[in-house]
Amino acid sequence: MTELERVHVPAASALVTDRLRRAIHRGAFAPGEQLPTERALAATLGVSRVTLREALRALAANGYIVTRRGAHGGSTVTSGPQDSAELRRSLIARIHEFDAIMAFREIVESAAARLAASRRDDEQLDILRDSLHDLEAAESIADFRRADSAFHLAVAAAARNPVLAESIADARERMFTPTDALPFRMLILGSHRAHGEVCDAIAERDGARAATAMSAHIRSAGAEFRAALGIHGGLALQTEATRHPGNAG
Repeated sequence: MTELERVHVPAASALVTDRLRRAIHRGAFAPGEQLPTERALAATLGVSRVTLREALRALAANGYIVTRRGAHGGSTVTSGPQDSAELRRSLIARIHEFDAIMAFREIVESAAARLAASRRDDEQLDILRDSLHDLEAAESIADFRRADSAFHLAVAAAARNPVLAESIADARERMFTPTDALPFRMLILGSHRAHGEVCDAIAERDGARAATAMSAHIRSAGAEFRAALGIHGGLALQTEATRHPGNAG
């Protein structure tokens, strides 16, 4: 008989905490932005205000938000550790998690870019170009994070594969906002060129070039982040799909 693992059902508050944390990671709520009221959040998530408050306390305990009570209170997203040395130590401690996520992203997002080139329609191409414009117009980390997520999720949607799209969204939401450690202008200059190359290849229906451009973009982003932390080298995951993107399944 096949061994089965015990089912562990998380508490509702833990699920809400995870949902809100992922929303913050993908830029749905920017640093300094106030979350919706408890009443509105509870209604949106379909939970009680007691459950929501437990989730907010967990987020506050982990430094994601600051909550103030009273008539003018509410929960505001923090910008993370203010001390640069503390931020650097925190990110270095989680570098293996970052490497694993980026390696996974390289595989699935290069495959999504290749599929998007052959499956996208004109409306999806317009969405890609709009998000590219938003990236170019970004004037803050918050603007950049929102536009960056919109671009990558638009590529995933254009691939017309719900499993790929879900995997890409999940990987991006698991990121611990490492881009905040990079100088903003470094992010902007690098992203203009890289995202533009991906968009151009998808527009021209060149799947192999789209996959290669996406793979190079994600590798470059990972290398820039490591360099910003003073870490050289790292995981060099290279699969048949990334070496020969035209042959990816």
